Amino acid sequence: MAEKISEEEEQKRRMTADIAHELRTPLAILKAELEALEDGILEPSPKVYQGLVEEVDFLEHLVNDLRLLSLAESGELSLDLVDADLANVTRDVVERFLAKAKSKNITINLDLKTSPISADIDRLKQIIVNIMANAVRYTPEGGKIIVKTESSTKNSVMTIYNDSDQILPKNPEKLFERFYRTDNARNRNTGGMGLGLAIAKALADLHLADLLIYNYQNGVKSELRFKSLKT
Repeated sequence: MAEKISEEEEQKRRMTADIAHELRTPLAILKAELEALEDGILEPSPKVYQGLVEEVDFLEHLVNDLRLLSLAESGELSLDLVDADLANVTRDVVERFLAKAKSKNITINLDLKTSPISADIDRLKQIIVNIMANAVRYTPEGGKIIVKTESSTKNSVMTIYNDSDQILPKNPEKLFERFYRTDNARNRNTGGMGLGLAIAKALADLHLADLLIYNYQNGVKSELRFKSLKT
C-alpha cells in the first residue's frame, strides 16, 4: 500500500515537472520578445507579432489538452453517443493528413470496410487524429501508412500501420503517459507536446474501447477496438 502511494506521489511530481517544463519555453520566449519590443531592441513587424501569437496559441492548446485529459480521466467528460460507421469517420480524418503525407512522400493505403459502432463522433475523431498524427510524424520520407477498418459480430476494429524504426517501450502502457516520448526529446516542432496518445487512450477508455500500440514487422501498428453493432 505504502509503495503504491509512493509511486503515485512520484508520478504526480513528475507530471508537475513536465507541465512546468512545457510552459517554461513559450513563456520565456514571450517575455524576452515583449521586453525587446518595449526596449526598442526589436522592431515591431507582422512577423514578430505572428511569432507572439503562435506562442500564445501553443499555450492555449496545451491548457485545453490538459483540461480535456483531466476531465476524461476523472470520468467528468460526457459522451454524445450515436450509431456510426468507423470506416467513414476514419476516412474523414485521414483526408486531413494527405497534404502532410504528400510533403514527406508518404503513401497512404486505405482498406476501409463498413464497421458499425456506437461513439461520440467528435471524440472519436480526436482519437484517430492523435493516432494518425503520430503515424505521419514517425514515418520516414518515402514510407507508407496502411489504414484498415473491419468488423465482425464481436468487434469493429481500426488499425493504422506505419513504417518506422521506433522501438517502443517493453511496457506499452508507458506510451499513454502524459508527456511521454519514445525519443525523450521535447521538441514540439517535431514531437508534439506528448499529450496526444494520453488523450486518445483516455477517450478510448470512455468509449469502453481498447487502444493498443505495438511494434509490428518493420514499423508500428495502432489498433482501436470497439464492440461491434453488427448483427
